[in-house]
Amino acid sequence: MQHLSKQFDQELDDIRSQLLAMCALACSQLERVHRALDTGAIFSVEEIAATEREINKAHVDIDALCAMIIVKRQPAADDLRHVLASMHAINDVERIGDETKRTLARLAASPAISPSTRSELAAMSAMVIRMLQAAMESLSRLLVVQAYDVIRADSRLDTQYATVMERLESITPQSQAEVRALLDSASIAKAL
Repeated sequence: MQHLSKQFDQELDDIRSQLLAMCALACSQLERVHRALDTGAIFSVEEIAATEREINKAHVDIDALCAMIIVKRQPAADDLRHVLASMHAINDVERIGDETKRTLARLAASPAISPSTRSELAAMSAMVIRMLQAAMESLSRLLVVQAYDVIRADSRLDTQYATVMERLESITPQSQAEVRALLDSASIAKAL
C-alpha cells in the first residue's frame, strides 16, 4: 500500500528489512546448532555471544522504530497490524537467539548425548531452519500462502518433538552422565 508520505512507506519498509536481517542472524545461530548436533562441531563462546548481542541490538532498534511509528504516524488498520505484528515477531526472534545460545552451551558441556538422539535433534533443527527460512521468504515477498505452510510445518515439528520425548522417556539411565544427557536432550528438543 502506498501512502501520501513516502517517508512513512520507507519506515514500514525499514521495519521489514531490519526484521529480515534479525531473522537471518537467528537462522545463522540455528545453523550452528544443527552443525553441532549433526557433526559435533563446537563453537566459541565469543562467536555465539557476538551474534546474540547483534540479535538483541536489532530487537531494541526495531522496537524503537515501531514505537516511533506508532507515536509519530498513528497508523490505522493494516499499517497498525503490520507494526504490531513486527513487534511480536522481534520478541520471538530474540527468544530464538536466547535458546540457541543455551542449546550450544548445553551441547558443548554434554558430549554424552547419544548419536541416535543427536540425529533426531539434528532432524528437528533442520526442520526449524527450513521453517524460519520459509517465514523469512514469506515476509520478504508478502506471501500469505507460504505463511500458512509454515504454520502447517509447525504441526509436523510438534509431532517430531512428541516422538523424541517419548523415546527419551523410555530410556532408563545407568549413570549420572546418562541422566544429564537425557535432561540436556529433552531441553534441546523443547528449545527447538
